[in-house]
Amino acid sequence: MKRKCFVLVLLGLIAGISMICGLSTVFAQSQGGMKKIVIIRYKLPPDDFQDTVKNFKIEMTNNGFIEGKNVQYVDLLTSTGDQSSTPEVEAWVDQHKDSADAFVTCGWVGMVVRNKIKGSRIPQVCTFVFQPVAVKLMGGPLDKPSGSNVTTIYLTYPPDKILQLLKAAKPSATKYGVVWHSKVPADQFFKKWYEELAPDQRQGVEFVYFDLAEGLQKVQAEIKSAGLDAFGGGLGIRRPEFAPLLKMGIPVIGPKIDYLNIDTVRATDELMGYYNPFNMCGIQAATILTDVLHGKNIGEIAPQGVEKQVVYVNLNAAKRFGITVPLKLLEGGTIIIN
Repeated sequence: MKRKCFVLVLLGLIAGISMICGLSTVFAQSQGGMKKIVIIRYKLPPDDFQDTVKNFKIEMTNNGFIEGKNVQYVDLLTSTGDQSSTPEVEAWVDQHKDSADAFVTCGWVGMVVRNKIKGSRIPQVCTFVFQPVAVKLMGGPLDKPSGSNVTTIYLTYPPDKILQLLKAAKPSATKYGVVWHSKVPADQFFKKWYEELAPDQRQGVEFVYFDLAEGLQKVQAEIKSAGLDAFGGGLGIRRPEFAPLLKMGIPVIGPKIDYLNIDTVRATDELMGYYNPFNMCGIQAATILTDVLHGKNIGEIAPQGVEKQVVYVNLNAAKRFGITVPLKLLEGGTIIIN
């Protein structure tokens, strides 16, 4: 009889322990479980932000979020690189917003997503946006958190920095061409950036604007006849169909918003500029999102500039143009193309 009672008690204890373990498992799953991260990017040659996404996933793995184990990714690429893809981005947000644990966006699509989920519980990390776009996304200055469900990793190519490079290469320069594309949202902000530069910061340089939406041949003709000392552009000029602009016999000085292929640049008129490696955007986004998935409020995370920005100088182009590059530009982290 005693033995029978002992067995019953033992079975009861085992059942109780199993129940507790089961509840613990359910609790753990409710706290952790599979996270769904929706990545939305737009078409941007040459690889449509694949390097950004690749390094984002690698860093997430390093931080303990293993694809297929405790995180799943929905990676969406727009059919075009301009605002005509806005409806499909909106549809994706509607499709996934009730099940997503976070949105990660690359470039101008971030603004579309922001408008759809503003004020919701869903965190959004916006990467690869120009500084003026980041200000609009954050709803205020970039020196403090948004207090809402968004933060950004932004690129900064302020016109005054570009003018410093221009004046270093050509101290007597007085006319600079700004090449933009009116159908590319980021380029709209890029152009406005120059338009809003205070006169006392322009260093005596006049800006002339060229809209790539008017066609390559028209822009080429206008640039040739404008008497420019140099020109540069935003995202539009980096499209493959506009590559001939980089071989017109006029120095190109400005941001390089694509991949820095040294062999390709060497053969162009790209004299110098600022370059941000795409992979850094992905790594920083993963660091932010890891904190968020561990419970940190994204509204308390301040926006960040891309941590790595370097100057590149094409000495081949400098030689062709008869330009002596100041030694100060050849120091430190400068990428020298020779």
